[in-house]
Amino acid sequence: MKIILRSSLSFLILFMISCNDGRFVSPGIRSNIYLKENLRSSSPIDNKIFVKAVRLNPDNFESIKEDANNYTDTKVTKEEVEKLFNLDLKSRIGFLLIIGSRRRDSKSELVNLSVEPKLSDCLPAEKIVFPYTFIVFDRLDLGILRPHIFAYPKYPSESYSWQYEPTASNVDIWTKETLRVLIFFPESCFSQKNIPLIVEISDQEKNKNSYSFNIIR
Repeated sequence: MKIILRSSLSFLILFMISCNDGRFVSPGIRSNIYLKENLRSSSPIDNKIFVKAVRLNPDNFESIKEDANNYTDTKVTKEEVEKLFNLDLKSRIGFLLIIGSRRRDSKSELVNLSVEPKLSDCLPAEKIVFPYTFIVFDRLDLGILRPHIFAYPKYPSESYSWQYEPTASNVDIWTKETLRVLIFFPESCFSQKNIPLIVEISDQEKNKNSYSFNIIR
């Protein structure tokens, strides 16, 4: 009985992690502003990778620029940071792609992913790819009926420092790696009322999948 209960609990934890809605988001980005995704065919990569898309507006774009967690990885160069701050939405259509792994060992799943977005027949005029890391706290003894998985952007650390305080519950702590891709298209690419944003993802094993999101003018 204990083995069955433990297996069920493990499945529930993994399911909650894989869903990501409202959990692995950043300041200024809410789960209810994700673009609606169209149905897609199943592929090996779809079992490992999820893709979400957010339409940029002046408010959430400024929040992204001010998010300290964007610039704390050595893979992001000074030139890329300056490039981001020099971009705006004038005569452009912008999107934030959130790409992550459905598994706990997320970093290995995201290595050398190829991300190729397009809007109608247009390729992006600008594309900035950067890592975005979360710290995840899993308080194992709170029970399945209470929220017990808490995720925070790795920086600033002050937002979750209280989670390190001693409590009666056991806690498992790990990092969750994701990728962020900012893409910008000229307004001329948005000539029709309803056109899809297409995101092609491929991995090192040459597995490919296409993610399509509804864009309403």
